Amino acid sequence: MKKAIFLITIFIGLISSVAFSFEGYERYPMLGNTIYPLTDVDVKLSEVSIQTNKDSSEIVSTFVLENLTNEQQAFKVAFPIVSNCIGDCTAMPPDLVVTIDGRQIGTTLSALGKTLFVRMRAIVSEDAAKHYKFEKEKAIIWEVALKPKERKAVTCRYSLDWYFEPPQEVLMVDLTPAILWKGNIDKVHFRLYLPKRVKAAVASRTARVKIQPPTRIQGNRDFIEWNFKNLDLRKRDKSNVRILGVYVWYSSREHE
Repeated sequence: MKKAIFLITIFIGLISSVAFSFEGYERYPMLGNTIYPLTDVDVKLSEVSIQTNKDSSEIVSTFVLENLTNEQQAFKVAFPIVSNCIGDCTAMPPDLVVTIDGRQIGTTLSALGKTLFVRMRAIVSEDAAKHYKFEKEKAIIWEVALKPKERKAVTCRYSLDWYFEPPQEVLMVDLTPAILWKGNIDKVHFRLYLPKRVKAAVASRTARVKIQPPTRIQGNRDFIEWNFKNLDLRKRDKSNVRILGVYVWYSSREHE
């Protein structure tokens, strides 16, 4: 099985512990799974919809952007590589397709630069610079233009496997980068289909599953679904939701 480098800097701490914890993710605010602006713009991320494919490793993420002003805005958008790749996480994912309102657009690969990191650090974590040099991190970049009060849907389609380190397996979606957009997110929907190996292990009780935030496995043990409204990523209390994930511990090696 291919190993996805999926929030790898966070997983090192997670996998070394039996406890299911997301502490420390604020130190890595640009290694998430949402798009974010490279400059300060009056644009809101009003909706996020993420869904994995039932029969493959494909993931489809749609982000609805809304211009909050009465003026046209043109800006660049970034999408992290290291947390959205399989294998070589220094290159653009080979099957990545980005569309805006259904039309495919061109993208480039570029380093983030120091200015953006300083802006993110001021919002998320004052001491983050001591732990990671984000200005050297590369991201997928493209341009977006919005007319006054206009809304557009940006969709990223690509392949992404679970991160597998026997006897544990993890898949998470980190919304932290979206904190750079203005305001709260009106709607968040995430449907995660479980791979056959996970479904079989759950059915045979050869694995323990932890879901965060807590919810139930739905259908015929097919998928997990989260829905949120008016999500404020700036909150730091227990109601804060930035990372959605599933953590599986196997009690046998039959799945390998």
